Amino acid sequence: MNSEKEYDDISQYFPGFTLQSKEVRQGEDAKYLRRKGVFLSEGLSEKEATALADQMWNRDRDIDWDDRKLCFECTNYVGRKCMGILDKFKRPTLPTQFLLQRCEKFNLKGKK
Repeated sequence: MNSEKEYDDISQYFPGFTLQSKEVRQGEDAKYLRRKGVFLSEGLSEKEATALADQMWNRDRDIDWDDRKLCFECTNYVGRKCMGILDKFKRPTLPTQFLLQRCEKFNLKGKK
């Protein structure tokens, strides 16, 4: 059986399943590796960086319908502090930079 036919058969069992082009997969792989590299450079262990990059890969592909974000991805994250959420003295808070979470002040870096 050729591989195209196998994928056609698989797609009937998984609604919404589509094959991605090689270019899309390569882009996802590059993003995954870039993120993992950043996490490692920020002090996460190999295991932690891999797990977080995996979570984000799943999140980005809507596999788990996950809408949580990282402080690290937000424009309010400046100098390892959150400038969007201030404490009672109007000081920036220390975010949980590598914890996926929901935040009403979230604003994606690089968004146009």
